[in-house]
Amino acid sequence: MVGIYLTEAQVGTYAIVVGVLGVTAIMRGGGAALYMPTIKPAEFEAKASRQFWWCSGFLAFSAVITVAVIALIPLARSSELVQTEFPGLLRASELPGLSATMWAMAGRQLIGGPLTVGRMRMSVELRFAELAKLDTVLALLRLALTWVAAASGMGALALALPHLVMGFVELLYYFVSNACKLSDMRWDGSGFRDLAAKMRWPLIAAIANSINGQVNFLVLGVLIQASTLGVFYFAFQLASQPTVFLAAALQNVLAPFLARDRGNLTLERLGMERIFAASMLFVPITTVATASFFPSLERLLWGGRWAAANSGIMFLCVGATYATIATILTGPLLGLRQFKAVAAFEAGKIFGTVGGAALGAVLVWRRNTLLPEWISDESVVCASTGLTMTLAS
Repeated sequence: MVGIYLTEAQVGTYAIVVGVLGVTAIMRGGGAALYMPTIKPAEFEAKASRQFWWCSGFLAFSAVITVAVIALIPLARSSELVQTEFPGLLRASELPGLSATMWAMAGRQLIGGPLTVGRMRMSVELRFAELAKLDTVLALLRLALTWVAAASGMGALALALPHLVMGFVELLYYFVSNACKLSDMRWDGSGFRDLAAKMRWPLIAAIANSINGQVNFLVLGVLIQASTLGVFYFAFQLASQPTVFLAAALQNVLAPFLARDRGNLTLERLGMERIFAASMLFVPITTVATASFFPSLERLLWGGRWAAANSGIMFLCVGATYATIATILTGPLLGLRQFKAVAAFEAGKIFGTVGGAALGAVLVWRRNTLLPEWISDESVVCASTGLTMTLAS
């Protein structure tokens, strides 16, 4: 429905907002979502409140910074320095719906603390069937709301508003199902210094993950046209679906399982081998299928509207294959509390996404001297990102 109702520029506007969140929300709850799945069930109740306040503090700070950026948008439009020296930034600040979309994303940050605690408690308690049902219902509701919002002419806001609304629906479920409790929000200042020491590497890993997954859109949003970014974002999201649906879900599944085996080297090694073998079998099937069927499905569903992504999506799918497998391995590493390794892992992947985006933007910027005329801007950015993702992974 996004491809039917939204233009390339509107999708590009949302991609820029995602990129801005990659900077303003760079600390992603202080790494709580990476640390909490490693807590054993017997210890969760005692540690939940400190993790809640740790996570909520970082997310509230992120929301405040995002609101500050919204307040600065009018100043950017009227600034002579921006108008003369940073035309790309001026162009991005004038996109319709930018501020409203950022408000919705900032609101989502404010409810992130209890959402994290609720989901992590269900993971630690191995309530995966319940989580799967919840996520299925949320996905269907989000799809329906996105469809209605896009058809109503909300533009880029149609992609952000469902995230906020479904956040409240998810939060309500956690309280009803006792996955999130009022006792989780009771202030407990004891042991915060010790907690901060333990959370150092999860925090660094969260920062690297935020840069890796979002900042590339901000880099491109400042340097290239919003319509080109919209096509790239559309193709990137399709190619990354295995990562979004498989890796993110399995991370919360595999971390608690490996946490239970922590200390038994035989079980640790066996678990890692099985996970890697299954990933190498399943992931390429989904990514190669995406690249193979996209041109035909694009003509069938969108009538050529997104045909500019045809030549570039293949490179992104190749990059997504290896990136997804690398991301899946993060779950077991978290379960074994190898946070330093996870941080290094995530930092290395920045070379692929952000480095590839920057390379593509430079090539597009100097296309008259570096590129033949028949190569489109969208293909250049997709190819540079996909190839560098492959190398980094």
